Amino acid sequence: MKTHYLTKDERERGRRHFLRWSALNGMGFSFLGDTVVTLMAMHFGATNLQLGYLSSVIHFSGMALLVFPWLLSGANLVNVLYYSWLFRGLVCIFYGVLFWVTGQPAIVTILIIYTAFCVARIFGTVVSSPMHRMLSSASTLGELVVMMSNYFQVSRLLSLFISTIILSMPGLDGIIGYQVLIAIGVLTNTASALELKQVPCRETIEYRQGENVFRALFNAMKDREQALTLFLKWHVLGVMITLSFTLPFLRKFVQLAPNMIFIYTILGTVATIATGYALRPFTDRIGSRPVLMIASFLLAIVSLVWCVLPATLHWSLFFLIGFITTSLQTAISLLVSRLEVRAIPEENKIGYVSMTNFFSALISLASGLFVGFLADVGEQTVIPGLNAFGLAYFCAVILSVQVTILSFFLKDAGSLSVRDVAQLLFSTRNLKAFLEIYELGLADDINTRKSLVLSFSKSDAAFALDEMRHILRDPLSTEKEEVLKSLFTYPKHKLLNDLLREAADESSYHRPIALFALGAYPGKRTERLLLSLLDHPQPTIRSTAAKSLARVGNTSALPKITQMLADSTQVIGDRMNYLIAVSIMDKQGAYLAQLFEFASPQQATPSYCQTMFSLTAKMLQMEPPLSTIYQKENIADLDGLTLFFEDARTVRPFLEHGLMLFEAYQQQRYHDILAWCQTVLAPNTVRPPLSFLQQAILSRNTRDIRREEAIAFLFFTYQLLK
Repeated sequence: MKTHYLTKDERERGRRHFLRWSALNGMGFSFLGDTVVTLMAMHFGATNLQLGYLSSVIHFSGMALLVFPWLLSGANLVNVLYYSWLFRGLVCIFYGVLFWVTGQPAIVTILIIYTAFCVARIFGTVVSSPMHRMLSSASTLGELVVMMSNYFQVSRLLSLFISTIILSMPGLDGIIGYQVLIAIGVLTNTASALELKQVPCRETIEYRQGENVFRALFNAMKDREQALTLFLKWHVLGVMITLSFTLPFLRKFVQLAPNMIFIYTILGTVATIATGYALRPFTDRIGSRPVLMIASFLLAIVSLVWCVLPATLHWSLFFLIGFITTSLQTAISLLVSRLEVRAIPEENKIGYVSMTNFFSALISLASGLFVGFLADVGEQTVIPGLNAFGLAYFCAVILSVQVTILSFFLKDAGSLSVRDVAQLLFSTRNLKAFLEIYELGLADDINTRKSLVLSFSKSDAAFALDEMRHILRDPLSTEKEEVLKSLFTYPKHKLLNDLLREAADESSYHRPIALFALGAYPGKRTERLLLSLLDHPQPTIRSTAAKSLARVGNTSALPKITQMLADSTQVIGDRMNYLIAVSIMDKQGAYLAQLFEFASPQQATPSYCQTMFSLTAKMLQMEPPLSTIYQKENIADLDGLTLFFEDARTVRPFLEHGLMLFEAYQQQRYHDILAWCQTVLAPNTVRPPLSFLQQAILSRNTRDIRREEAIAFLFFTYQLLK
């Protein structure tokens, strides 16, 4: 038997239809909502108080929620949202009476119909927040909130373009044009409601006897985070209502035409969409708190600019400031919405949401009327330095500053500090790393994922370390190997505990790589672990531990590791590890005296000899790379030797006897090559550690010499003579 929680497939299907609903809702609301209604009211001569009512009624209609849980107890959430949306569209048909009424009767008609529209909307909105929770997980909640906003705003942008075109047509710039927009809005709103019926939902509205909005408020105030979230929501609501007076300001004092008002609204929608897409990678990873503090502080400054803007400025400047204002408003609104949805308790969800919307209604009513009153005062009283609505806009300044202060006390779980966010936003490298981590969550191709991990693992930012730690803790992560390798190349000492845990884990598939990475982390803890593993039954663990032990500077096990290097039964990988370890530990270079014994044993293959000789040359930092000479020789006979002599002819013995050596090599007279090398080296005095290399060549007998050894004799002799 299924619970009210949805399965993963149901959530995915529900998200698709919910996002389509949001897109169609964007069009429906744009044609039926505040912009069209405000312009109609101004067409009939609405006062500032009436405009203040219209700007806040969408919020204070929430007072109807006082009886919501009791009235609709047991109803399915989707059904409530569906019928609410149908009703809010159908009620707008009654705007048709405006063809026959004018003046105050027309304004009253608009106020009544729009109030009914908002009441129906608020009944649906109450259940939409729990549906956000229902259709997302804790790690995707912020992303869903932002995606919903983006879908809504993109479709709203399209509808605003349509509105601008319609109102720009001859004869449609008045009430007829507004009625055309409303008719389109009714159709798109109905389509959005039909999309809701496809969303799976088994949750219903719960009502507990004795529960009401006041008791829910009292309980919320006892929880610090819920209380702070509510105060933030209500402060931001006040800011939004106050700044909604920009449209009347532009229409009445800047005297922009209705089609220009729609263009301004379009620009605001573009700002909203851009901000939503910009926030999408950040919402769930850096949290709300730091961005809220930054954005609200900036909004306070911008609101102060609105206070003093003269109406005589060019319209383009108003559009620019409006774009910035809307961007900051959107950022704050989305982040607070994320906090609000997270704060919804598992029990009595609808009661809690009804409470928040009910008190939001009271606050929005008071805010709308108060700001409208201040706008009237500003029009009637000249205040030096302020424009007609400057007194009203100053409320937004105060409220924005208070949002900044409240955000400081917020404890947003998993939220980055303001300092971390500043490092992220003002560092292109850190920002690039952050976006790569976001891409990692979206990428399916294994090569793309590995590339992203290798790139962001270069960063030392806290969020990068956190992501790397999450990967290390995942037992089946396909990116763990890349993270471990990067921890050697780009050491992260804050991840040392995680690295030691992986290296000490007997069952870890990636243990050898973790041991390899420990070579970049000198310290007693690292040394203790590596020393304890030199007797491990697995050869790879022993050899890797030896190599890392050398890299961290511990030479106490040199005799033991030298003995391990001499063991001819070791596979090539392990013997390379021991060679690296000994070459680092043995500063005198005594190990080089046995070079031809461990690098070219009788049973060794050509590739084995080439690898060991090349590695020895590399550890001694010799140029040109011996591996390149072998590479050329493996591709085509004599190409490698030709490349070698291009460098070696700078040394006189090679210049004088180069032809003879070349012929001896061609004729496979490798013993002649060794004899020549011993002859030219014998009179020379070489300092350690290369003196041991000289000793190795001089002590090599001339029997059973291979091609790989012949090249090594010539190469090392050249290095000793140059």
